[in-house]
Amino acid sequence: MNRKLCLVLAGIMTMSTLAGCGISKKTGTSLDIKYNVDDYVTLCKYEGIKVTVKGNYETNDAAVQSYLQQTIDSVAPYVKDDSKTTVAADSIVNADYVGKIDGKAFDGGSASGVNINVATNSDAIKGTGYIQGFSAGLVGHNVGESVDCPVTFPTDYGNKEMAGKQVVFTFKINFIGNKVDAASITDEYVAANTNSFGGATTKAELLTKVKEAQASYAKSNKEQDTRNAVIEQMKKKCKVKFPKDLVNRRMKEYEDRYVETYVGKKSKTTLKSYLKKTYNTTVAAFEKDVKKNIEDNLKTELIFEAVAKKENIKLDEKDFKSYVKNLMTQNNVQKEDALYKLFAPNAAGGKQYLEKMYKANKSVDYVVKKAKVTIKPAEATKTAQ
Repeated sequence: MNRKLCLVLAGIMTMSTLAGCGISKKTGTSLDIKYNVDDYVTLCKYEGIKVTVKGNYETNDAAVQSYLQQTIDSVAPYVKDDSKTTVAADSIVNADYVGKIDGKAFDGGSASGVNINVATNSDAIKGTGYIQGFSAGLVGHNVGESVDCPVTFPTDYGNKEMAGKQVVFTFKINFIGNKVDAASITDEYVAANTNSFGGATTKAELLTKVKEAQASYAKSNKEQDTRNAVIEQMKKKCKVKFPKDLVNRRMKEYEDRYVETYVGKKSKTTLKSYLKKTYNTTVAAFEKDVKKNIEDNLKTELIFEAVAKKENIKLDEKDFKSYVKNLMTQNNVQKEDALYKLFAPNAAGGKQYLEKMYKANKSVDYVVKKAKVTIKPAEATKTAQ
């Protein structure tokens, strides 16, 4: 299936938003299905389960320099070069611009302090391309000049209001820049970009912050990769059956949620026509992919629900509140009941579901803590292949 659609489905699956979708008085929701998890899961010997994690998690000079360069590239990758005064075909130009139609500025047509890669006609930081001819008119002009560049939007441009329109972009050329190399940054450069660098004002301060950030990033990646490896190994070794109708109800709920989110409940467009037009796929292919994702998610849920039951993992009210607050932040909601209703038709059902997920997450922690983990550097893995 189309990769973009798969990513959309993954987002829907991750949200687990049931929120009243696909609810029938006759069938109810997936939360109404009662079962004894022991009847559906045969656990493997999970204490001391062996997993191999592939990645580079060391904090050394090379890793720090790489992380520093990534940081520079994301916030302040170019520095003014006073020796360059005239825009060339391969210049990086920092400029302000205003786009006008018939002498009037239009929404979304203006920006300040943008770094433009003239050679590729794109944003030098984001990499996003501009319409044809956008930056070509800058070539040959000098720093400090204002330059009018007339262009015509393509007739098939995504914004129909702009399609085929003639526009004049007025540029103010601020400076011509050079790419910043992490190895050659100066105290002056850091001080000039102190807000982007977390308040650091010297190279030494920035390196200290970067070392701390890189170590934290590496630790977090290692923990998450280990967790993922344990979950995948448990899915391979444990045997799972699904309670009757659970997969079908989840499919109905997710499909309804997908329609509500991307097609529109009141839209005259059908799911069939939407999938064909947007992703050139069919409802059958869509449902096959949905089923695969749901079964994979349910397998994980059931396995660790069974572990939680076997290990008698209890709900810690204080810790659960912290868990809920994190989910509220992730889902951009202000009240607990609003969060709960994302996971069930009512707040009580949503809270019950999240309590179960909380204990399942704690059971993952338990298995990870007991696991025998082997770390293999990513480069060594690539060489072996």
